Order: sequence, then C-alpha cells, then structure tokens
Amino acid sequence: MHLTHAARSKLRQEHRQQRRRLRPRQQQQAALRLSKQLCATPSFLRAKVIATYIADDGEIALQNIIAKAWQQGKAIYTPAFNARKEMYFVRYKKGDQLMTKQWGVKVPAAQTTPIKLPAFDLILTPLVAFDLEGNRLGRGGGYYDRFLAQYGGAMQTTKKSRRPVIMGVAHSCQQTTPIAAQPWDIKLDAIATEKAVTYF
Repeated sequence: MHLTHAARSKLRQEHRQQRRRLRPRQQQQAALRLSKQLCATPSFLRAKVIATYIADDGEIALQNIIAKAWQQGKAIYTPAFNARKEMYFVRYKKGDQLMTKQWGVKVPAAQTTPIKLPAFDLILTPLVAFDLEGNRLGRGGGYYDRFLAQYGGAMQTTKKSRRPVIMGVAHSCQQTTPIAAQPWDIKLDAIATEKAVTYF
C-alpha cells in the first residue's frame, strides 16, 4: 500500500518518539546486545573499511562496534555535511575528539573536510523505521538514499566490481508493517537490532 507524504511523516514521528522513550540503561543494554549480534556476522568480520554513524535522537549507539573495529584494525568513517547539505564521510580514528557541527551532527574534530574514500565493505546506516522486506524509512532528508544510490539496489559481488553490504541498524521497536518503497528508496541488504541480524 502506498504511503502518502503525511502518512510517512506520521510514521517517522511515532517511531522517533518511541526510541526517545527508551531509558539510558535500556539504550546501553541495547547497544551492547547489538554489538554482540553485529560483530559476529561475516559482513563485519570480513570488512576492512566500514561506514558508521554517531548516534543522535535516540538512535542505537555504535560505539561498542566502532571500538571493536578499531581493535581489529578496521578503518572507520562517519558522515558529515557541507554547506549545500550534501553528505560525505570522514575518517574516525581512535582517540579523535568529536565536535558538533551544523544541525547538531557530531564529527571527528581532526577530520572535517572530505577526503578520498576507499571502497566501503560495510555501510551501517541509521533509520527511523524498517520492515522485514528490506525497506528503511529515514529522517526525510534523503541523504542516505542519494549516497547509497551509487551502489544500486541489489547486493552483488563480482570480480570486476565490489559492492558493500548495506546494513540498517535500529532498535527492534523500530520495526513496522511493510513500508511502500518510493522510486528513490534504496533497499537494505540486512537489518541489525539488539535481537538479531536479518539478511534479505
């Protein structure tokens, strides 16, 4: 069923409020459980270069996963935005201090300008709501959809071209009934919550 713009906005509001209601201890426990689930996946174990995010607005935190990645020598990148509201990624190294930029986005203070990116092996993307058909509902700005569009819609790996695994990350309470995808929406390859990691 097609969701109107108003219906999608209402769904976003409901799920953002739901995750904001989680108490700090619930957030901490969920982040620990997520780390155990996600860090045991072949997608994480094989990955050498990972796109992550710094949690905000009740999003499930990735700091445990980032710390584990650093321990294993993986390269970590986080999103930032320029004055034209275009999203790019910057390197996030162990020991980097975070600073708050426009729109409250936290970025590594030492890496605030775009740099040439290596190929990502795994992209961990935040979301507001998800379904079990690989659809994600973001905040509405379309930043991740525009960034992910370069990788196409279906997970595939060939000798000539390598595509990263696109994995949505969320609290299990953010699961919803099937979301009708828009033409510009990019489907997930997997969803990771504190309860399980599901591949599509």
